[in-house]
Amino acid sequence: METISGVHNPLVGCLITFLLPFIGGISVLVLRARPPRLAVLLGTACLIVGMLGLLLGVHQRAVGILLVGTAVAGIGFGAAFMGAMRVVMPLAPPTERSALMAAFYVICYLSASTLALCGGIMTQHLGLIPTTYAYGSLVALLSLAAFFGTLTQRPPEAESEPRARCTNPA
Repeated sequence: METISGVHNPLVGCLITFLLPFIGGISVLVLRARPPRLAVLLGTACLIVGMLGLLLGVHQRAVGILLVGTAVAGIGFGAAFMGAMRVVMPLAPPTERSALMAAFYVICYLSASTLALCGGIMTQHLGLIPTTYAYGSLVALLSLAAFFGTLTQRPPEAESEPRARCTNPA
């Protein structure tokens, strides 16, 4: 944190580290009754805006902008994760949902850890600031792809207008 902002207080670094998952948890609580597609759209949009804010904070060396960008990215992280989970889980039969949940978490942790490891290696070769720009830009671009992918998908039947059901009287 000192390298980016010039602030020599370890609590500021701890606050930024704490803020993303904390705000993400709050966004899950607030959005849990909303349709999953809306949560994914809101989440990916907030991830884009949050990452751009975070990168602006790095560029400006402004702790306040970093904190706001992190908070907005936290909303996006929580909303997108919950929305994606709520989109995927109903696709599996109830007897197979625990296996799907395990696979979902393995994929999430592998993707996050792979990016973190690549970021660590890049930091050694390029430095912290260039790696931060590359990493943040990649997250924003992936979020943008997810946003447009979700936007162009047809909403699931449960979220679209109800249809009349034909029943067999026999």
